[in-house]
Amino acid sequence: MSEKYIRKGEMLVSEKFPKIVFRPFYNSDLTQIVRLWNEENESVSMRQKVDWLMFNRIVLSKPYFMRNFLWVAVDTSENVGFPYDGKIVGFAHGGFSPNENLDGVDMSCGCVAMLVVEKHQDVEFRNEIADVLLWNLEEEFRKHGARTITVGAVYPDAPFYQGMYVGGVSAGIHEMDSFTSALMRRNEYLIHKRYVIYYVDLQKYHFLFSRERKQIRGSYEVHTVRYPLPETWWEASAMSILDYRRYELHSSQGRKRCAKVFVGKMAIRGMDETRKMLGMYYVQVEKEYRHQGLGFYLVSYLLELLQQQAKYQFVKSVVPKDNDFACKLFDKLASVQKEQSMVYQKNLESVS
Repeated sequence: MSEKYIRKGEMLVSEKFPKIVFRPFYNSDLTQIVRLWNEENESVSMRQKVDWLMFNRIVLSKPYFMRNFLWVAVDTSENVGFPYDGKIVGFAHGGFSPNENLDGVDMSCGCVAMLVVEKHQDVEFRNEIADVLLWNLEEEFRKHGARTITVGAVYPDAPFYQGMYVGGVSAGIHEMDSFTSALMRRNEYLIHKRYVIYYVDLQKYHFLFSRERKQIRGSYEVHTVRYPLPETWWEASAMSILDYRRYELHSSQGRKRCAKVFVGKMAIRGMDETRKMLGMYYVQVEKEYRHQGLGFYLVSYLLELLQQQAKYQFVKSVVPKDNDFACKLFDKLASVQKEQSMVYQKNLESVS
């Protein structure tokens, strides 16, 4: 890859497309990146349109943001200012996933959080831009000691862009995203995880009555935390400015929290609601309380509550495909639409 490019300082110039320059992010790039984000908002990505202030707060203001992990492709044929300036036609952004305790980043686990390239009638031209943007991120990850690189990570593994998707957090690479899937194959990325994206139509939802549900209702209480304080450094960094609530299931006797789930617009507070969709994600049941139906009870309770409030039409949830319990939970619900997505990964230690 590097043999086809001329390096000028921190920039790369393509021999095949000499008007295209690849370089790290400048502060002056913000408005053009936001323009590209909004213009290339493909339906399968479910990205919300944002302004530069939202982009700055959700992405650039993160404590772990590094400009060398945000690369742009610039078409200098439209240069009207400084050298190597022009129209941004693509950008790729990466960072690192959290460590196991969620109190810092894991420098061994790189994550390509976003890659957007402007549509072009020349498919080879667009593919070339995507390949080089990805290659530059890979080089940065190698310099910082990463052993693996993930593309399309889902929260909590994704470091950026929470709140910039309709209905919540990122959902991986959609099965219909042929451009990104082809990019992954060309660059030797393998499917690492598969997810199921569920959309529950609250207007058609009906709760499932059972004796088990009645017993749980008598022994547990659901608590609403309207403006939850972050419980980890990672949650504070990735989620603190977003509009969501935490619902907790507590035992009536010991008052101990048994399960929790996040529900909300997952956008900056005050952001317009354009599709009447909420996100429900990160359902967690404490180890000693698993396999007792508590997760299903908490989810079905909240869906019934949201239906009664009649403010939203859909609830979106992203569930690992190998999580049989969670998938069976949503499959039981009435009027559920399903889509699939993937997370790709490359092992840098196995690549020469």
